Amino acid sequence: MTGHRTRQLIRTGGPAILLAVTLVGCGGQSSEAGHVATTTPGSASAPGSSARQGGADIPVDFPLAQGLRADSENTVTGPRRDARGISLRSRCWNGVWPGRLRDRLVAQQRGPELGVTRELVVYADAATAAAEVARVHTRATRCQALPARPGQVALDVTPYDGVGARVSHAGASFAETLADDRPGGSVFVFRRVGRAVLAVEDSGEWTRDSAVDGIRHLRRADRGVLARLCVFTDAGC
Repeated sequence: MTGHRTRQLIRTGGPAILLAVTLVGCGGQSSEAGHVATTTPGSASAPGSSARQGGADIPVDFPLAQGLRADSENTVTGPRRDARGISLRSRCWNGVWPGRLRDRLVAQQRGPELGVTRELVVYADAATAAAEVARVHTRATRCQALPARPGQVALDVTPYDGVGARVSHAGASFAETLADDRPGGSVFVFRRVGRAVLAVEDSGEWTRDSAVDGIRHLRRADRGVLARLCVFTDAGC
């Protein structure tokens, strides 16, 4: 398979949302296994507790899966606190993400060949959240390339700062793609609002050239969720 295949839309105004998997016969490469983060003791709301309208913890009814839809080929899981989050190559990020978090939720949609994982992480304060995003951004700009190793293909790491971004939503955008420009890679978008960071990974047939389109798709698809992150600011909604 050559080139970037047009992605089937499964919701209005957004790209296909699916879980990161290894592409079979398409030259794709999945990211390393995602992390399962542990929240600070006492930070996560107990199942069945009332939703919080502010504070550091994520309300139990926060609509992280908003816009995701299951159909004959796709299934939605989450939001869950114990699910695996986005996958960053350890050779670049070495456990930087998600850092010293207070609470987290993960929502995913799974389907053939392609996939997206949304991970919402909340920190003790806005300064901690900003520092975490800055660390991710710094690693993305410094890594640039991952040479091939036994069992691991060579990858390019390319920042795409400013693609579809707004000044009020500071963050980081970058891609991990196959170094020989075959289809197969992931695009990532991190955006901070107050104490919260929304990190989204879209894995599939991205190349270095097409990744910019993937980042724009993610930004458009997640506007509804991003708008609700005002509950994690001092001013509230």
